[in-house]
Amino acid sequence: MEINLSILPILLILAYQDFTKYSVSLLWLIILIVLQFIIGVYTIGFESILLNVVINISITLFQLIILMLYFKIKKTTRNESFINNVLGLGDIIYFIFLSVAFSPINYLFFLITSLILTLVIHIILMNRHEKIALIGYLSILYSLVIALGFNTQNDIYFQSLLIEQ
Repeated sequence: MEINLSILPILLILAYQDFTKYSVSLLWLIILIVLQFIIGVYTIGFESILLNVVINISITLFQLIILMLYFKIKKTTRNESFINNVLGLGDIIYFIFLSVAFSPINYLFFLITSLILTLVIHIILMNRHEKIALIGYLSILYSLVIALGFNTQNDIYFQSLLIEQ
């Protein structure tokens, strides 16, 4: 767990940037991905982290394709690009970071839970902007997961909820 704490300052910087400017520094995102990859190699090994990343990115790509299709069908009258009008490039890069941070089952659990919580929190706060600081919310929620001591790569708590032993 102590090694995961090393990324907390970067997560908080990204949250601050996203909540104040609705944009984040690409450099911090790259540093975060590299650090998380090193933590993953240290925790579960190179081949396991690589397999997790491939599975998680596949899940993310599937979701992004469905989301793009939805917005293409829903907004047929406006010719908007998906990236930067619906979902920011930083958000997509942040999903790559999350793909490195979790085992596939934990990734699905975190992704579903955090996206629902993000929407609920955003609605409750009645934010005056249409934009959602997605990286900001996800960074805070991931920081809480780390602070609570979960090893997101091989903590079997969430996995045992879904898989009978």
